[in-house]
Amino acid sequence: PKPNFHSPSAAAPIVSLNRFERKKNIGLLLHAYAILKKRMLGTNKPLPPLIIAGGYDIKNLENVKYLIELQQLAKSLNICDNDADVIKLFRPSISDEERSILFQTALCIVYTPHLEHFGIVPLEAMYAGRPVVAVNSGGPTETVLHGKTGFLCDNTPDSFCDALEQLCQNPQRSLQIGKAGHAHVKSVFGSDRFQKQWLELVTETMMKAGEKKLSSSSSSLRSRYSVLNGMYYLGDFVMVVVFCVLLIFLLRSVSVLEGDQLIPSKMRELLFGQDGEL
Repeated sequence: PKPNFHSPSAAAPIVSLNRFERKKNIGLLLHAYAILKKRMLGTNKPLPPLIIAGGYDIKNLENVKYLIELQQLAKSLNICDNDADVIKLFRPSISDEERSILFQTALCIVYTPHLEHFGIVPLEAMYAGRPVVAVNSGGPTETVLHGKTGFLCDNTPDSFCDALEQLCQNPQRSLQIGKAGHAHVKSVFGSDRFQKQWLELVTETMMKAGEKKLSSSSSSLRSRYSVLNGMYYLGDFVMVVVFCVLLIFLLRSVSVLEGDQLIPSKMRELLFGQDGEL
């Protein structure tokens, strides 16, 4: 959704955008709104309308049953007086265009799932310039800055009502928080930040791969050096053996050595004589 940095109108609604599933905890918002309705009676501020919209599949039994439960709860809490009010309150299966309009015109976006994953709705809301009122658990704790881009509340109707009442009493704050939320999303979750982090990741990976390759090359060079060094000494040994064999053959040919006599025995004979005495 495109950002909207205009002050919310008096008719700006409190909006919930979630699939109609029990884990979305939408009943929490209905209870909070019922309390808010009573609190706003003694003020000169108008009560913003409530809109609960989101994904709905008529073939999904949970969707069907949960919507009926929420409609009945809204009537029991005196949020809806008749069927016409129910139709205004609940908007299942909205189009992308309707969804975008709700993001741009809402006083705030309420996100009630408890202990849920990251969640894209709070990011969309902040990018659109709308404050987020969410449960202080799961994904919103990583994306919403409490008091700056929205409110992180306890999983209770009173806590949610307190946050909603602040925005109802001071709609101008909704605009201020919305601007901060848009800037927060762009700086932390925007494409520029993603590209920068991706480039840093690729660069780091390439550097580590290069270091590993260099280390592997150094190890390979050391291994090759050891092999070559061994071959060098082996060559020296072979040359000494060949030299000794040739020397023995030469000495025998000139009758210095007799028969199978070897150089060490001849040297002993020269030093110690035939009887072994010096």
